[in-house]
This record gives sequence, structure tokens and C-alpha cells, in this order.
Amino acid sequence: MFDSFLFLLTGTFPSGLSGHADCTKSDLEWTLNDLFAEGKNILALEEAAGIAKQKLGLPEDFKYGLTVTLYQLSKMNTDFGDINGDGKSESTVTPQDKVAIIKWYMDQFEAKYAEYDFKNIDFIGYYWYSEGIYPENGDVDVLKEVSKEVHSRGVDFFWIPWYNAPGVNIWDEVGFDSACMQPNYVFDETVPDDRIKNAVNTILNYGMGIEIEIGGSALSNDTLYRRYVEYLAGGSEFGYMKNCIHMYYQEIDCYGKAALSKDAKTRYIYDITYEFIKGTLSTAPEKLETIKLTAEKNTVLDAVIAQDSEILCSYDCVVQPEAGSASVSKDGKLLFFPEKDFVGTVTVGYTYNEGMGDSEICYIEITVE
Repeated sequence: MFDSFLFLLTGTFPSGLSGHADCTKSDLEWTLNDLFAEGKNILALEEAAGIAKQKLGLPEDFKYGLTVTLYQLSKMNTDFGDINGDGKSESTVTPQDKVAIIKWYMDQFEAKYAEYDFKNIDFIGYYWYSEGIYPENGDVDVLKEVSKEVHSRGVDFFWIPWYNAPGVNIWDEVGFDSACMQPNYVFDETVPDDRIKNAVNTILNYGMGIEIEIGGSALSNDTLYRRYVEYLAGGSEFGYMKNCIHMYYQEIDCYGKAALSKDAKTRYIYDITYEFIKGTLSTAPEKLETIKLTAEKNTVLDAVIAQDSEILCSYDCVVQPEAGSASVSKDGKLLFFPEKDFVGTVTVGYTYNEGMGDSEICYIEITVE
């Protein structure tokens, strides 16, 4: 489904430092060795990309994109490690110190990358790990210089800030080629329901793309499941399904688990994500055939009209019967109250929703005898 992949640290470096806080020379050397370790990371991607190309019938010269992370450096580290062989450990106190270390890391990565003749992947850019821009840490000056260096190497510079993070209003000024903001909506049930709409406002104001996020809990928690569906539905409602850069975050193997699942509800996550990526996702489910029921005169009809489906649906009564009244609960239970002594046929109209948009009006035909 995806055309490029980003490699970044999860957890901490061997030193115990976090990628968004600080690192040492030995941490970055370990990272480089891990990136190019046999049977994993970049080399595993090269192999998997070759298999995918063959199975999908892609052209021989097609290559998947590869992006590599540049990690945060604090402004207090006076013992980063010696990068130039002069016997002195580098400092990260000034912006110039940080830029020199980042250039060294890029040199080291690109030298290792050049040792391989990759047929299925292509290095396309660097990603800035910190999800906020903090002028007090010298980030603006550092980023402007780093972006110049990145572009001098003929690749792009990417950023994925958290929701309304510091610096979202200046992402292009500091030199990023694209920024995709995280709505941070799918991980926490307490986040307000209007988060997607508000995130879109920020994205449109500053010309950014959007990150589509999914956590492992969304496959088992119905509230978070619906929230993920809302990310994709928002693409149709607010216009970011097409002509917009998307980046995707998944907790380990969520999409893979969804693709292989025998459970229709879980598999649905994969199917609608694929359609969203292709720009073909329809938010309105298909109109259902008319349901025909029989009721007794002067007797309340209690019936289940919900589809026999594991996909989470909600229902709503939108057209009342000609004689009597009716209600349809969210979980698809019909209650029909016929007028006193009425005999004949009435029609009830309802819509249903699979988490993205309402269907056309569907009908229930009730014959009262």
C-alpha cells in the first residue's frame, strides 16, 4: 500500500538517552550498524521490496523510498564523542556544534549506504525526529543550516509534528520540504470528538499534510476503532484524501494484523485504508434492500433489522410510518407502534453508518394484519 518507509528509533539508545532528547556518538554508531544489520531494517526492506515488486508486477526499475532519521541533540552535552579524530570530544552547546555533528552522521550514513547496490529501494530524504521546534534550544538556526545541507545532497527534508506543536507555523521557513501534522486522536478516548476538524484547520492554515495514525488498541477497543475510521472519513469530508501528502504511523504491525485477520471488523481496517490511499474510499455504505415484516393489529412490533455483520454499524430512523410511529436504535432494533385498529402496509425509512457516512434511505415495509 505504501510507497516509502521511514526508519526511526523506538525506545532509547544504548546509553539510555531518548531520541527526542539527546544522544552520543556511540549511540549514533550503534544506530548505523543496526540500520544495516543483516536480515533487518534497511536490508530487510530491500528484500521485502523485491518480493512486493514481483508479486505486484511492478517495473524492474521501480524503487520504494527510504527515509532516515536525524536525532535531537541537547544544548548541554559537552562529551558527545570525537567525530574528527582530533582527540577531543565534541560539544552540542551551540547550533554550530550540533550542525557539525549532524553533518558527520549524514556522511557516515551515506558512506554505508553507498556500499550496497540496492535494486528495490532508493534513499529519498532525512526526517527530523523532534516533533516540535523550540527556538530557545537553537532549533531554528540548526534547522535552517541542516536543511541547506540536506538539500545540497539532493534529497528532501521531512517533519511530522504532534498536534499544534510549537513551530507548525514556521515549518517551511526553517527548510522542511513537507510536514504532516499528527491529529493524535486515535490513542486517547478523552481527546475531544472535534479533534480531526480542528487539526484540519491548522493543516489548511499552514499548508501541511496529515499523518494517519493507528494504535494496537484500535483493533480491539470499539471507541478507538471508530476514531481510526473517522481519520479516513475526514479525508472525504474535509478534502485531504486526494491532493494531500499523507504519512502513516502504526504501532507494530497493525496493518499487517488487519490484512491477515479472519475477523471482518478487523479486516475492514485494512480494506478502507487501502481504498483511502488509492483515493477511492466511499464514505456512504451501499443502500440495502427493503426489509419486509409482518405485525399484528394493535400489537407493538419488536424486530432486529441490523445486518449480520461484524463491522461496527449504527442506525437511525429518518422516515416515520404513515400510520403509527417507529424508532430504530443505534444497534439496529426496530420498535413499531401501529395506530389503533390499523390494518394495511406502512413504510419506515432508516439510514445506517459504518463509521464514515450515512447510507441512502433504506426502507422497512411492515404489513399489519
